[in-house]
Amino acid sequence: MPMIYKVRDPVTKRNEYFPSYPQARKAKLDNEDAALEIMEYNYKWQLVVMLNDAYKQGAEDVHDGMD
Repeated sequence: MPMIYKVRDPVTKRNEYFPSYPQARKAKLDNEDAALEIMEYNYKWQLVVMLNDAYKQGAEDVHDGMD
């Protein structure tokens, strides 16, 4: 099953997306406060939903005063 790995820094509210677990794990180890989220998808429409959620979260972060 295809997966995307998301590492989110709660302090800066910055998201980074990685295609493999080792890359995501390294990013998380570089920042102890970061959270690692594994997102699985089977179909293209699920990937589109994940991307839309990422845009929505970015808009909320900008609205909250974080760039």
